[in-house]
Amino acid sequence: MVAKGANMTHVKRQNRASILRLIYSAGGLSRKDIARRLRLTPAAITVITNEMINEGLLEEAGEEHNPGRAGRREIIVDICYSKFHAVGININIDYTVATCLDLRGRTLFEDRFRTDNSSAPEQFIKRVWEVVEDNLREVKKDKIVGLGVGIRGIVDNQRGVSLESYGLWGETVNVQEIFADVARLPVGVDNNVRNIARGQLFFSKDRPRSFLLVKYGPGIGGALVVEDGLFTGHNYRAIELGHVVVDERGIPCRCNRRGCLETVSSYYAIKTAVQEAYSAERTPILYERTAGKIANIDLDTIMQAYSGGDEPVIDIVSNSMRLFALVLKNVVTLLDPEKVILYGLAFENDDFLNLVYGFMNEVSQVPDLKKIVVRSEFNGQLSSRGPASLAIQNFFDNGGVVAYPIPVELGD
Repeated sequence: MVAKGANMTHVKRQNRASILRLIYSAGGLSRKDIARRLRLTPAAITVITNEMINEGLLEEAGEEHNPGRAGRREIIVDICYSKFHAVGININIDYTVATCLDLRGRTLFEDRFRTDNSSAPEQFIKRVWEVVEDNLREVKKDKIVGLGVGIRGIVDNQRGVSLESYGLWGETVNVQEIFADVARLPVGVDNNVRNIARGQLFFSKDRPRSFLLVKYGPGIGGALVVEDGLFTGHNYRAIELGHVVVDERGIPCRCNRRGCLETVSSYYAIKTAVQEAYSAERTPILYERTAGKIANIDLDTIMQAYSGGDEPVIDIVSNSMRLFALVLKNVVTLLDPEKVILYGLAFENDDFLNLVYGFMNEVSQVPDLKKIVVRSEFNGQLSSRGPASLAIQNFFDNGGVVAYPIPVELGD
């Protein structure tokens, strides 16, 4: 049996969470509008919002502007966005990015540095937090609502444990526990692609009921959002697009299987294959565009060589993108999302994006393809902003209470 006081505290916290989520998505609202939308009594909303104003979480932001309404104008209540901050960290095999945002998503700092794969995970995580602390000298600790972390590979996001990081660490690592010990803050941990999808959902004005996020570069990943929630699968391996097998006799993949999509269609795979074919005789356009230096090969020069008629480049890119489009088409057929959001700087190259569209139409005629399959407006921005949005969401879900290290009980 749950004690009555504890149950009432839980209900109040849920109501506070609902108010924060509503105001964040809709903008500042009057107490009357909040009560109407949440189907709570105006008296209850007045008590709760006044409490949150006294805590400095909400503020009265002037009167509503409604010339057609007679009588006294309602007071608008809004979140104190600039007063609180969230930290986001993305740990990848080559580099780590740390950032700090206010609740509106404005950046206080961003720091990018090499990932030290030679250190033990605990030592490296402690070093990451030292970097963050160096950047947080001007921010009061009690104004930081939490820490969100993104890790490549398979992550148990319920316990905050990295189960398989594909070359980053050779062991299971309780990332949440280590960060909580050094940061003394609430910590959320998830797979890096799911965090990107979370950031897309959190910061975008366009909020489809469901969408498939496809991350491209340097590998390939995916995440599925349904009704504001992320689908992880039973073993936290859902939507591993890069590890769909397209050639069972293909080259070995980092996941210990052969012929995964990532080994054929990722930017790294395409670039490696093009480098092997590179010469003044076989790839004259590419050779000219790169001034005869193989180190100058990048996506732009590859696409120039593709358009210019270098046959080896055409064969490599066509095979890669046809398989990419086929796997994407099959996943869309299975899941039927409202939108497919393409995330990655490669999609900022219009030639590359149009190539994806062309091969998708080739494998399956999709009505309104360019309305359904769209590139993210945040390409290149969500590696650490996504994890920070996880910290903000957790803060909102907890009713605007920073629950760690000292639980804060709400008033009666």
